[in-house]
Parts: sequence; structure tokens; C-alpha cells
Amino acid sequence: VAEEAEFLARVRENYAERDYLKPAHGVFRSVDEFLSSGRLDRYTNVSSRNFFSARGVSLDELDQTLVPLMRVIYDQELEAHAATALVSLTSVVDPGSVSSGNSELPVAMIRNANASLHLNTTVSSISWTGSTFTVESLPTVSSIDESRLPVETVYDAVVLAAPMEFLNVTFQNVTLPHVPQRNFTKWFVTIVVARAINPVFFNLPPNATVPYDNILTTHNASATTPWHVLQLVAPARDGRFIWKLFSNADVQSEVAKFFTDIRETHVQAWPYTFPHLLPLEDDVLQPIVLAPGLFNLNALESFASAMEVSTVAGRNAARLLADFLDLA
Repeated sequence: VAEEAEFLARVRENYAERDYLKPAHGVFRSVDEFLSSGRLDRYTNVSSRNFFSARGVSLDELDQTLVPLMRVIYDQELEAHAATALVSLTSVVDPGSVSSGNSELPVAMIRNANASLHLNTTVSSISWTGSTFTVESLPTVSSIDESRLPVETVYDAVVLAAPMEFLNVTFQNVTLPHVPQRNFTKWFVTIVVARAINPVFFNLPPNATVPYDNILTTHNASATTPWHVLQLVAPARDGRFIWKLFSNADVQSEVAKFFTDIRETHVQAWPYTFPHLLPLEDDVLQPIVLAPGLFNLNALESFASAMEVSTVAGRNAARLLADFLDLA
């Protein structure tokens, strides 16, 4: 608890230093520069295992308490850097959420920005013309219009929000710096509408009631349980309930083992959910500034992969844009 309180204090100190004490009004041009504020780098240069072991916490206690949270929040365990563990702990120590659903937050941010939004559009190339960027994009094929004619749009600057490892974008007349490649986890989110959790899976009699509706797993459980967490989401209208599973593989064919009286199942695969959050060294950090007017927002996910961190990175990108365009 003390370490979590200190971590949250350092996060607040990070905000304060960047916003009020630095002459650049909070702008940071590298991940290292961001981590130096509030000395957050003391949490990213050591594994969670070593961080907590040095403070007298046994590995057995970590496996029973901390690892289940880390498996749910980041699909990672004690080899991840200590910031991963401490961010995971905020989900039980100091959580924040939007009452109508966290997905409402990015929707509101886009709405308030009054931005032109082009969904279902794939960017194929980004070219520097000497004064502006030309972005070539392709609309998604629809059943009405099967044509995919490229569209070229001119921009003063470009921010890359998706992980560079998966962009599949061609850069022309742009000399990119070295961008270290990160490994990512792949996650499956399975939504099941069912009557109840199947007690037989937990070695209980068939007519028993499983007394839990939010079941986390340890490292050892992965040998017998193909998911990281089973959660109750909400009641359904027909007396059943909506449940959610997180897993590293598609478990749709096995849901009858986990639930009774299943009405329907939906699976969403996320091919790059979280980067592997190993202790950070300079040679594994991606640059934020790729070229004048070209910024890599996702580089900050090596600190922590969360919508809150993406918001910090987005705010920083807006300030970098303002500086580049001389709008500050």
C-alpha cells in the first residue's frame, strides 16, 4: 500500500513538474524525458519481481495477489517492469471510470475537438513534399461501392497513433530514425450470454452455485484454465447474465465447460493489445519525434498501455504540434 501511494504521488509530481516547472509547458520529446519528471524511471528500470522482493514481499504472496491483477490489466506477470504492477494496483486502490462506460471518454474527446473523423479508412503512404505531408488513404470496401480509389490529402503535420509495428505505411522523402520493434500480446475477449457459471468446471456438484462472479487466475492456473479472468458484466433481459472472458487464444469452442444454458457467444480478437512491458533501457525506447512535423504518439505505451497514458501522449502531441506550427 505504501509503495502504491508513493507511486501515485510521483505520478502527480510528474504532472506538476511538466506543467508548471518546465519552461516548455509540459512538452516532452522522448519517453526518457517524460519518465524523468517525478522520477517515474525508478519503476520502469526494474522488474516487478525484483522491485517487490527487495521490499520483503514473498514470491508466493505476489503470485496470489499481484499476478492475478497484472494478468487481467496487462496480460503480463512479474517479469514486467514495476510500473506495470503499480498501474494494475490502481484498479483496486484508486480506480476511476466513466459511469456510462469508459468508451464514452474518447467519443466525447473527439466530439469536443470538432475533428473531421474518417473511420474505416486505411492509410497507405505518407510523403513529405518539402513543406507539407501528403497522406494517401484507401476507404474500406463496401457492399455498395466495391471501388478502392486512393485519396490524397495534404496536412501540415502528422501524428501516428497506432503502434508503428503494425502501421504498414510507406514513408516517402522521410528519413526515419531507428525505431526499436516491440513484441505485443494478442488477446481474445469473449462475451457470453448464459444462465450461470458451470460449477462442474470448478469441481463442484452440478447443482451447486459458484459463489463468485469475478474470477481471476494465477500463473499456475494457466495449465488448466485457458482464460485469465471471468467477469460478470450485467444481467440480460431473459434472466440470463452477460459474462466476459479474457484469454490469449480463442476459447469459443470451450464455453460450454465454463457456463450453463448458453444463449449466444461473441468473440473479439485484438492482435496487438499490449506491448511487452519489460524493464526499459534506452535502446528499446521508440522516439516520439520521428521527423519535423511527424510524431509517434504510441511510443509512450512502453511505460504503460492504457487510455489514460494515451491521453497524456495525445496532449503532448497537441503541444508538439502547436510548437511545430508556431501556434503556442
